[in-house]
Amino acid sequence: MSDRSEGERALKFFYDESKKLYGDSFPYTFKKLLMVIDEKSKSFISGFGLGITFTRSSDTQIRYAMKDLAKLTKGGIPKNLNAFTQALNDELQEIDLEFLSNVAIDTIKDTTDTVAKVAIGAGGAYLAFLSIPLMLLLYGYLSKAK
Repeated sequence: MSDRSEGERALKFFYDESKKLYGDSFPYTFKKLLMVIDEKSKSFISGFGLGITFTRSSDTQIRYAMKDLAKLTKGGIPKNLNAFTQALNDELQEIDLEFLSNVAIDTIKDTTDTVAKVAIGAGGAYLAFLSIPLMLLLYGYLSKAK
């Protein structure tokens, strides 16, 4: 997908959300929205798409960012096109607490398993170490008993 296509795809999320929230109060067709943005900056859509590709933004992140921006603009297009980039940047900065808690739980489980294996291994090695003198002692005792 080209940078321009990626930028247009993200702007389609903004368009759809604006239409959903504001209906006819959002006076643009999708084509008109792209034309207005191109009039403000011919390279913005491609640059926006390049940024999306570079940051590997998910559709969910883009959708949330454009939804938040649509709410802020209240049926209009941002005066400063950097608002699109900033909205996405803000969304990318959000911390996914559920994801982090799952990572923490998995890390604790892995650590617990590792500690248990080390303890068992260390315990086995310790017992083996202790058994050597015991075996030598028994061997000496049994060989004298004959």
